[in-house]
Amino acid sequence: MSEYVMTLGQIHAHRVNGHTIDKDCAVVIKAKNYDEARQIMFDITDGKFTTSYTKEEFEAEDSLKYFPRGYIEIN
Repeated sequence: MSEYVMTLGQIHAHRVNGHTIDKDCAVVIKAKNYDEARQIMFDITDGKFTTSYTKEEFEAEDSLKYFPRGYIEIN
């Protein structure tokens, strides 16, 4: 399993497994591949999210600094 990071837009907020996911956090999904990770995120947000990355890509760009609530793992 690999880890993928999904982010949400300014007006997107969802309650998932007891967590609120929104513009201030980066969602971590463990999946077999990129397509599976995107499908999981699509299913839990009804397609309302913005961008997806491998965790390596996300960290290489030091992108977590834009998400004050940090990582939230949902699966």
